[in-house]
Amino acid sequence: MSKISIEVTSSSIHRPVNRPWYREPMVWMIIAIPFTSVVVGIGMLTMSIKSYDGLVVDDYYKRGKEINRVLERAQVSATKQISANIDLSLKDKVVVSLLHRVDLEAPDQLQFNLRHRTRAGLDLTTILIRYADGYYRGDIVVPNNGLWLAQIETSEWLIEGQLSLPEFSSIVLGYR
Repeated sequence: MSKISIEVTSSSIHRPVNRPWYREPMVWMIIAIPFTSVVVGIGMLTMSIKSYDGLVVDDYYKRGKEINRVLERAQVSATKQISANIDLSLKDKVVVSLLHRVDLEAPDQLQFNLRHRTRAGLDLTTILIRYADGYYRGDIVVPNNGLWLAQIETSEWLIEGQLSLPEFSSIVLGYR
């Protein structure tokens, strides 16, 4: 019988290469998953803080009754045929001329509201005072752009309409 001889050389044995941990791609893949979730979480938290849109009200029944009151005041303004011309073309000023076809005692002041459709935090309100020339004037920082709900109201009546800024800096609300 013949003898078989096996020679083992160092080049034929596979030895693991000792590399530092930061050179292993699998380690970076495992680190990337929680790191990405932390970055996305911080981004979502930042967006939610900057774009706070308010909470759902607890007293929804009371708010529902207020909506009925608003509808009643809008009906009064339609019955008395009240309308108003709003001019926002002057910087940081609002000028309103009140028009009506039925006898109406012009109030000394009106409340003017610009309400944002989706963000209650952007709503603007000012009191307009009647001057000797019959115009109502007040100070307001006019927003740059967007679709707004413009309202003029007293305790007895309310008129409202949509206002698109900056395309239209004046609008006629109410009865036409």
